[in-house]
Amino acid sequence: MRCPELSRLAKPLRPISLTFVARAPGSVEVLLTPFPSRNVVDPTHPAFTSQLERRAFPHFRAPTITLKAYPLALLEKYNWSRTSDLEFRDVANGTEPIEPSLPAPVKLPSALDPISNNSRIEMHLSVATSIRNTSKSAVIRTSIARRVKYAIRLIVTRGAYTKLVTVKRVENGEQKTVKEKIVAFNDKEAEVRGCKWLLNGWMYIFHPTIHLYRMPYQDLIPLLRGALKLIYSRGILLERQWAKARQTPAERKAVELRRNMEKRTQRPSPALLNQHEQTPLKHHNTQIPSKSSPTLGPVPVSLIK
Repeated sequence: MRCPELSRLAKPLRPISLTFVARAPGSVEVLLTPFPSRNVVDPTHPAFTSQLERRAFPHFRAPTITLKAYPLALLEKYNWSRTSDLEFRDVANGTEPIEPSLPAPVKLPSALDPISNNSRIEMHLSVATSIRNTSKSAVIRTSIARRVKYAIRLIVTRGAYTKLVTVKRVENGEQKTVKEKIVAFNDKEAEVRGCKWLLNGWMYIFHPTIHLYRMPYQDLIPLLRGALKLIYSRGILLERQWAKARQTPAERKAVELRRNMEKRTQRPSPALLNQHEQTPLKHHNTQIPSKSSPTLGPVPVSLIK
């Protein structure tokens, strides 16, 4: 099925770019095998120290595609012991290989880190197009990976989604009204939720099947939208748990004190303030009775006695 909406796609008011980062701090091959590695990029990360199982990490499974996500800290550290990556120096007995000077370790990003620029988004993506699940043809495997990346870019940068519309078609000489699924775009959603589609500092691994080769974008886009939402919501929960585990007892106590102070100093809601302003206060009736109003007469003499 063709997608004519893509050929008529107008330019957005605020351009948003999505970059698929090819370089990673470690090798992703260890995440494609069922055997975990001990030589990870960050052995102090709570995801490694707590020894979480693979199924505990966010994942999405469908008959046509499988999506998994892991923190960059669980990638396997690159091995620099290869001869092609070594430098040599002259010594008395000949040449001796030495390891190249590696840069100092950089703090890995987290999904809880604030995003400074929402118009430029990065994603670590690996599309594992195996021959068993896709095809022996490298052209078909490359086309599947390209379609997945293009659909993700439409969702993140243009807010792509699908909707049903009523169209008129002529079949067998008769005009019929049918419902058709088309691709629509929401630039406001992309501007607000652009960076909240993807987990910062995580590696996404797609395992597609051959069905994606001919799957129309009207079916691929809602499938990927549901997968990205599920991965993001579960990943944020894990990040919050890890952030709490990294806190020292003093930091936890300071956070609790700050929350208690915020609750005490919390002002009432505007609706409650308006309600108090609109409700008049009840005062005692101090109005002096007029001449026309009924008054008490003189006290009888019998009562005085």
